[in-house]
Amino acid sequence: MPIVKIYKMDGSEAGEMTLSDKIFGAEYNEPLIHQAVVTRLANDRQGTKSTLTRT
Repeated sequence: MPIVKIYKMDGSEAGEMTLSDKIFGAEYNEPLIHQAVVTRLANDRQGTKSTLTRT
């Protein structure tokens, strides 16, 4: 399990925290990250444009 340092707002060390391998030990999957970003950006679009009245 990875161990990370925790810092206070003034920059001094406050302690350590152990992270779960279940979450932070996963293998990096670039196609999955790309798909998540593209999906998020597509969902952020307004979708108010209409081509029904164009001639």
